[in-house]
Amino acid sequence: MGLLEGLRDRARTIGWRASALGVITVAELLLLLAALIPVMGAATPLDSGKPAHISYLWWTGTASKPMVFVIVSLVGGGLGGALHAMASLTAHVAGGDFGGSWTMWYLTNPVVGASLATIFLFVLQAGLGGQAAPGTGGLYGIAAFATLSGLFSRHALNKL
Repeated sequence: MGLLEGLRDRARTIGWRASALGVITVAELLLLLAALIPVMGAATPLDSGKPAHISYLWWTGTASKPMVFVIVSLVGGGLGGALHAMASLTAHVAGGDFGGSWTMWYLTNPVVGASLATIFLFVLQAGLGGQAAPGTGGLYGIAAFATLSGLFSRHALNKL
């Protein structure tokens, strides 16, 4: 009887923790997706040489071209990291091998993805990637590269 009760307690803990992580990660994904809309709209003013006016949730401000690039890389990297965390969480819960010891990884992976994407942006902007720094037309390219680096942050960190 003790073993069965222990398994039930573990299932309740896993279910509660996995559900909470799922809700947090979905909220992160939605907030990051919503952040891309005003930031990607900044390309038009930047193309004309003007600072971009960006408004998101309770924050409003103007941003220069380098600042918009950093914001896009942070948001894209966070989006990729959150997507990776959501896919991993779903796979482990469905497979029945969810481990609570990975909770911090699920919570911090979007931050790691955002940080890594910004580092890669700096490398590209410095010309260390063998290409010239992108113009504002490359905003979608930066967003794509940032999202992919966030999505594959574990592999990228292992390679570095």
